[in-house]
Amino acid sequence: MCYPGGPDMQVKGGRCVLTKEDESALAALDRAGVFSAVQLGEWGYYFHNLSSNESWWRLVYGSEFEAFRHLMKPPGLAGYDRRPASRLECYQAVKDYFLSRSHDLLGRVISVTGLSHYEAYAAEWGAKCVGLEVGENIPFTQSKLAFARGASRQWGRPWSVQVSPWFAGACTTRGPLRKEGGYARGLDAGHSLSLYERMWLHAWFAGAAMVTPENSIAIFFDKTSTPWPLTSHGRKASEVFQFMQSHERGVPWTPVAIVLDHLNGYNGFMGKPLETVSSA
Repeated sequence: MCYPGGPDMQVKGGRCVLTKEDESALAALDRAGVFSAVQLGEWGYYFHNLSSNESWWRLVYGSEFEAFRHLMKPPGLAGYDRRPASRLECYQAVKDYFLSRSHDLLGRVISVTGLSHYEAYAAEWGAKCVGLEVGENIPFTQSKLAFARGASRQWGRPWSVQVSPWFAGACTTRGPLRKEGGYARGLDAGHSLSLYERMWLHAWFAGAAMVTPENSIAIFFDKTSTPWPLTSHGRKASEVFQFMQSHERGVPWTPVAIVLDHLNGYNGFMGKPLETVSSA
């Protein structure tokens, strides 16, 4: 799994564009028969929220903010340049954004979405892998897995699940429970170990090709040096991985089909399907 490196990875027209040298490096993986993809993380969240969030842009660009301000989207339009007149216009705007970013990332994108139900679109638009972020403050885990698995089968793409340690004002990290900058940190912050285990296993049993714990370097080890002692979360992750390696899960099968309008496109930011910014 590759990361483009630039903090403005999600910005259409930004600096994060992979080069011929990057393509050459990734081609070596192709020749070796190694699957690779470049993460476009939480792009639905960016499109509908961060694309017009000035504080985020100032954090990303720092002293260069004014040079990139023109790429920001107008406030109050949920990431659109103007108020869309129809769901089709919404769809076309989101598609244009995704294809632009995919082009700049050499067509090697693993799409990762959390609060948006855009999994089927990502597969349709050529993502190499359909990824989900679950955990965090993200609701509707079951339907996200269903969308991703359906898209995977329809378009012949693998799908994956990334379990986030964030939850409201807390994030799981190593060490004792504490406050840092107004946020709760520590091994007992964020989600419970029981929930992590259930989400890892649920994703695997549901058929995910890859299950990844987000920011595990800060959670699985008491310290990041030899001999890399494991925390309780690290030991549980090792146990779950060994279980996955030693059991044949078979082929997950759900004898139910749900047919949705192609322009449904539900996202959690507006609490409704692809729609004009404000309801008539």
